[in-house]
Amino acid sequence: MQRIKLFTALTVRPFALLWLGQTVSRLGDFLYQVALAWWVVEKTGSSTVMGIVLLCSLLPTLVFGLLGGVVGDRLPRVPTL
Repeated sequence: MQRIKLFTALTVRPFALLWLGQTVSRLGDFLYQVALAWWVVEKTGSSTVMGIVLLCSLLPTLVFGLLGGVVGDRLPRVPTL
């Protein structure tokens, strides 16, 4: 049985660039959420307001992610890609 190396896919340049771009993007999204929470707590001093602001910033991702999944499952695969 042949062993598959962990990062074999990263030897393909287009995939490696895509993976790196996605990693940097996710890191930026995470840092934005941390900075937003910190800023809200500094301005208001309220963890409740911070929770509400973070919930409001994540709601569009949740709602459109769920809707996009349903639409993607119902449409034909090839034209959707």
